[in-house]
Amino acid sequence: MLAQIAQSATSDWNFGGWWWLVAGSYVIGMFPTAEIVGYNTGHDPTSQGSGNPGATNMYRLAGWMPGLISLVGDVIKCIIPVVIALIWADRRVAVVCGAVAILGHIFPAARSFKGGKGVACYGGFVLATSPLVALGALAVWLISLKLWRRSSLAAVIAVPTIPIGVALRGREGWEVAIIAALAVIIILKHIPNIIRLVHREETQL
Repeated sequence: MLAQIAQSATSDWNFGGWWWLVAGSYVIGMFPTAEIVGYNTGHDPTSQGSGNPGATNMYRLAGWMPGLISLVGDVIKCIIPVVIALIWADRRVAVVCGAVAILGHIFPAARSFKGGKGVACYGGFVLATSPLVALGALAVWLISLKLWRRSSLAAVIAVPTIPIGVALRGREGWEVAIIAALAVIIILKHIPNIIRLVHREETQL
């Protein structure tokens, strides 16, 4: 009986039919948005500032426009795999592809698995799969940023609201689990920031 259920689930997901979408999503996730922006502004976000190739570091290094371009680029690069998967396959494939794109950003094989923290990518992924939840989390992030002027703290506060919101929206358990697992990974990537926040050493935006 269990074997039949497992076989049915595997058949429904049809992994073999869309492996190329998953692989492509990882490659898209590795796209070095902040590094390209940094190169064009005379900065290297991987070795300057916090060393994190993300929008916040680019903002601190080069100003609001490079920071905004990095932010938008990271959001878009995780929307693209989701949209492609929705066109070619279905929601299950889209969620997996979006998650893999985020992992490509956080753990890029092309850069020795040392990537960004994934907040913007996570936002893009959720915007494409659960837009109302994404907008709610964005509101939480903006309010937190306004109050404390620390993007890391705003992220740590906003990110956990996403799996909660997805669950409240009634999404299936497997989707909630994937989104919650990504939230945990992103929070873990912020441990150095959390330590600095505790010691009141975290830089303001």
